[in-house]
Amino acid sequence: INKSMSDINDKLDNADTRLDEVESRVVKLEDQEEQSGRVAEHGPVLRILSNWSQRNNVCLMGLPEETEKGRPVEFLQDFLPKYARSTKLETERAHRLLAPCPESNQRPRLIIMHLLKFQTRELLLRKAREKQTLNWEGNHLALFQDLPKEVQLKRQTFLEGKKILKEKGIKYNMTYPAALHIQYEGTQEHFAIPEALKDFIS
Repeated sequence: INKSMSDINDKLDNADTRLDEVESRVVKLEDQEEQSGRVAEHGPVLRILSNWSQRNNVCLMGLPEETEKGRPVEFLQDFLPKYARSTKLETERAHRLLAPCPESNQRPRLIIMHLLKFQTRELLLRKAREKQTLNWEGNHLALFQDLPKEVQLKRQTFLEGKKILKEKGIKYNMTYPAALHIQYEGTQEHFAIPEALKDFIS
């Protein structure tokens, strides 16, 4: 009888231990679920803040690796004013795209620069549109806005419409995040979705 009681007590102890483990897992899962809910709840705000932090970013494509000799800010402070013909271009920080260094026969990584002023970004992008081409010691370069992935995807939906506008010689521009504006026969038109642009073109 004593042995049976001892066995029962051991089984009860084991059951209590397993229950404690289950309760601990349940509490952990509940905490994770609560945290996931908070992330989901604040997701839109976090995306807005992330997108806003990229507002003054510009990408430079095509500059050969090591041209800036590990000092991209100093290089850009010297190069960009010559390109834009302005002495008021202040680069706060800059770095190559965080990716493995490419081989010599591969495309160099982008340089992403964060400009101190929004007006500087607008000046550079406007000069890029006006000049069409930009060269550095025989290398063709390109400047363009650093856009969040979801904004890029939204803008891509306008590609077909923009192609038709180019063929028709109609000037357009994109505004943040993904709206297209055109000037046509003395009036300005605004399109927030590509379907509206297609209807207008047709």
